[in-house]
Amino acid sequence: MTDDEYLTIAAAAKRFRVLPNTLHKWRGRGVVRSLKIRHRVYVHTHDVADAERALRQKPHTGATPRERRATPATTRAPAE
Repeated sequence: MTDDEYLTIAAAAKRFRVLPNTLHKWRGRGVVRSLKIRHRVYVHTHDVADAERALRQKPHTGATPRERRATPATTRAPAE
């Protein structure tokens, strides 16, 4: 892999085992460099590898947002 290697979103997603949507978000936030040639978007492989590595090293903080929404914040005692 060279420093100037670019892959399509689909190829990079498959290679680094992330969703294409994740790569689009990273691209929008400026996390990864990208090129747009006509209708194709290419992302820089070195940037994707760095972002993916940082994502994998991030400690898990507990429940996912979906799990937090499903759990009631307070429990009320039944009224008598």
